Amino acid sequence: MTLYAPVPIGFVFAGHSFGDIALTDGMMLKLDRLAGVLDVDRSSGLARVQAGITIHELSRQIAAHGLALENLGDIDRQTIAGAISTATHGTGARLRNLSAQVSELTLVLADGSTLVCSAERDPETFRAARVGLGTLGANVAEVLGRLGFRVAGWSRSPKQIDGIECFHGQQQLGPFLQRSDILVCLLPLTPDTRHILNRQLFTKLHRDSPMGAPVLINAGRGGLQNEADILGCLDDGTLGAASLDVFANEPLPADSRFWTHPKIVLTPHNAADTDPDEISKYVARQIERFEAGGALENVVDPARGY
Repeated sequence: MTLYAPVPIGFVFAGHSFGDIALTDGMMLKLDRLAGVLDVDRSSGLARVQAGITIHELSRQIAAHGLALENLGDIDRQTIAGAISTATHGTGARLRNLSAQVSELTLVLADGSTLVCSAERDPETFRAARVGLGTLGANVAEVLGRLGFRVAGWSRSPKQIDGIECFHGQQQLGPFLQRSDILVCLLPLTPDTRHILNRQLFTKLHRDSPMGAPVLINAGRGGLQNEADILGCLDDGTLGAASLDVFANEPLPADSRFWTHPKIVLTPHNAADTDPDEISKYVARQIERFEAGGALENVVDPARGY
């Protein structure tokens, strides 16, 4: 079926977020019936699935083949396309988010044609679509696997992560930015990182982006971003778009330009709920470790700020 609509078309996936930020005056389509596992190759660890399948259902079906996702958060009711396009479900240095496990995408373009992209086939489109800004089309098939892609990361101290080009320290921040089309920021907020997302940094991003200009995604802390610089860089083309999950003042003031700026996508900063049973087990485990004289997990270093 081909659908011609005189209004903008958007896609609602699992409807996980309870805010109204995804609402549109146009037409919204649900993908409940586009939710199958098309094929599974156990030898390579790859599965080809449709956009509307939920993480829960995908996990159940591939488990029958002796496979599992590399990482799974505490909420599994999102669709795979929604989780990929918002770059969620990643933990720590080695457990990558779901978008990093994609090895191939089939996109349906506005004219109804399809485009297949991967790290080898149309890699620039693949790099843009895999961490998505709503670029996953209505009929999308993702191939998930434990493969390495053109992903880079920057941190304060050195790290080695399989399949990831790692940069560290102030001297390597520039080279990291110069090869980045989409900057996803998940840094902690410290005196050193406050307002790190500013015009000086944005001008160092890769300028020859397949999207025309670099894109910012901040899901870290609101204090990381200089909001006046973000608006100014969007207005003059230094940035092509921004997706913001956090803000200097929350809730975001009603008169903020972020609400109406055509190049900004806002998300409501409620990505996950803490499971009471799991967090209770975690706290009990830390008490047991402490009483036994053992080392605690995930200890905050006040000197570093995280």
